[in-house]
Amino acid sequence: MQRIDKKLELATAYKAWLDKLDQSGAQHPAYNARHEFYNDVRANLLWVQAGLCAYTETLLISSDRVRPELWKDGRFVGETNKRLNPFGQLDHYDHELKIIRGWDWDNLFFIHSDINNRKGTKKAQILKPDRVDYRPDQYLDYDPTNHLFLANPTLTRESRNAVELDIDILGLNFDAIVDHRIEYLSKLFAYLEYGGYTIEQCRALLNKFPTAFEMGATKINA
Repeated sequence: MQRIDKKLELATAYKAWLDKLDQSGAQHPAYNARHEFYNDVRANLLWVQAGLCAYTETLLISSDRVRPELWKDGRFVGETNKRLNPFGQLDHYDHELKIIRGWDWDNLFFIHSDINNRKGTKKAQILKPDRVDYRPDQYLDYDPTNHLFLANPTLTRESRNAVELDIDILGLNFDAIVDHRIEYLSKLFAYLEYGGYTIEQCRALLNKFPTAFEMGATKINA
C-alpha cells in the first residue's frame, strides 16, 4: 500500500463547497452516489491514486481517463459521450464519520468493490495511505515467494499485531488479490532475477502493485 499524495486540485468546485460547509459548522448532507459532487470526488481520487485501489493497488481504471484535460471549471466532464465506469467504490476509511461527515475528503478513498464490501464498518488503526508520516516500509514487509504482505518484524509486538489486523481489514492479502499479484509479479520478478532486466526496465512495465513490486524486488536484488 503506497503513500498517496492526496491533493485536491482537480475537483475545485467540490473543494469550495466543502470548505464553505465546514466553515458554517453544518452537518454534511447524506452521503449517496447521486450527490452533485460524487463523480468529481471519485475522479479526483482516481487521479491521485494513479487509477489504483488505495489499499490493494489493483488497477481500477487507467488514470488517463481522469486526466486534468478532462476537467472544466473544477468539475469532471470526462470524455465525450462516455460515462466513467471504473471498478470500485468510494470508501469511508473511518465508517463512523459517514453519517455526520460523509463528504470529508480526508476520510475518502476509492477502492475495489469487493474490498469495500469485505471491509464494511471495520476500522483500520495504523495503515492510512494519505497520512503525512506514512511510509510502507516502516510498517510492512513483503514475502515475494508467497506474495503476502506481513507486518514489519522490527515493530514492537503491539504494533505488529495492529498492522496485521489492518492488513486483514484493508484486504491486502485477500485471496483473489494475492492470486492477481502472483500472476502479475511472478513474471516481473523472473525478468529481474533471470532475464537480465534492470529494476528500471521492470518498473516501466508496471501498472499495478507498485509497493509489492518494490519490496519484493529489493529482496531479489539483495
